[in-house]
Amino acid sequence: MKVMKKYILLLTLFCPLLVLAQTENPKSLPSDSLSTTLHAEQFMAKDTLSVPLPAPVPQHYLYSPFDMYGITPFNYSYATWELHKGFNASIGMNVTFSPSKYAPSGVGFGQDAAFLYAVPLNKRFSVAGGLYASNFNWGGINYRNVGITGIAAFKVNERISLYAYGNKSLMPKRSPYYYPMPNFAPDRIGGMINFKFNESSSISIGVEGIKYPQGAYW
Repeated sequence: MKVMKKYILLLTLFCPLLVLAQTENPKSLPSDSLSTTLHAEQFMAKDTLSVPLPAPVPQHYLYSPFDMYGITPFNYSYATWELHKGFNASIGMNVTFSPSKYAPSGVGFGQDAAFLYAVPLNKRFSVAGGLYASNFNWGGINYRNVGITGIAAFKVNERISLYAYGNKSLMPKRSPYYYPMPNFAPDRIGGMINFKFNESSSISIGVEGIKYPQGAYW
């Protein structure tokens, strides 16, 4: 019985020491982990524009007169890509085929490229400009185009941003055939206002003017 009491007394004495040892040994991150995290945050801050800029480059050789245009994610064929600070480049290829007897024979091949440079002029104003080019061949159809494009954005406040954009076709070359791609390489000029509700939702309202070789369409 005396031996048992001695064991209980020893355990009672060591328990506070064990608790004290745990409280005096806080966990800490290695210094290299902290420096890596800080470096990543600084890099993202340097690479970010003061106002987000979507690329105003025409993303496709085919434009439907009754489809959606603009610089929103609902632009024709697929979403526009967002620019980052500095040099931006986009290069793509496409393949076209149709089983219709009225379609050109064989398979069509296309290539497109865009190069833009984006800069934040201050905390509220960002601009970008550059060149774009596209080429498409399908049977007897041969389209080529080179143009310039630009966009500017102004942040009114944390909820509202204003955009103005445009592109000008400098060297459009199109096939004499109207079908199947009647609207190729239009000139565009437009504006948009974006209302941001929160980090995951916003709404944009815009107006755009489009000019084709055969006339203007708004």
